[in-house]
Amino acid sequence: RMTGQARLAAGASDVPGRSYVHTAPHHDDIMLGYLPLVRRLVRDPTATHRFLYATSGFNAVTNAFARERLEAAAAELRRKDSPLAALCAAGGLA
Repeated sequence: RMTGQARLAAGASDVPGRSYVHTAPHHDDIMLGYLPLVRRLVRDPTATHRFLYATSGFNAVTNAFARERLEAAAAELRRKDSPLAALCAAGGLA
């Protein structure tokens, strides 16, 4: 079992070519929550990054819109020829 320090070191290490999906409930939460890490990660030209904001609430998108988008994402993952599903299967979203 890894110690807390070992887990932090592993999480902070660079993994060339990795794909990242950053998720947050509001448009500024990723930047406010872990901007220093994001700035370091996006410097790797071999990595790909996707930013997903899934929100509903006051002055945001409606619950129906959020549900539709999440259902569409789930359907995309179920498609056999989906690039996103292939990325998941390869551990790219782990």
